[in-house]
Amino acid sequence: MDPVATNDETLSAYKEDVMTLISYYDDVITIHDFRMVPGTTHTNLIFDAVVPANYKKTNDVVKEELTELVQREIEGCYAVITVEQSYV
Repeated sequence: MDPVATNDETLSAYKEDVMTLISYYDDVITIHDFRMVPGTTHTNLIFDAVVPANYKKTNDVVKEELTELVQREIEGCYAVITVEQSYV
C-alpha cells in the first residue's frame, strides 16, 4: 500500500489550511501536487509552491519562510516544499 495520501477528507482539510496560510503570506503564490504522508510522530505535507517570475524573494527564502509558517501553524505537521518559478 502506498503511504502517500492523495484523495481523502484529511488531505483536503490540510490542503485548505496550507492554501489559507500561503494566501496570508503572499496571495500571488500558488500550490500544486499537494499530498501527505502520515507517520507515527508527524505528518509530512508535501507540495510545490509556484512564485511569479522575478519574485521579490529567492526560492530558498520562500521555502524557508513557508516551511516555518506551516510547521508553526499546523500542529503535528512537517512541510516538504519545492519552490518553482512560474513560466507565465
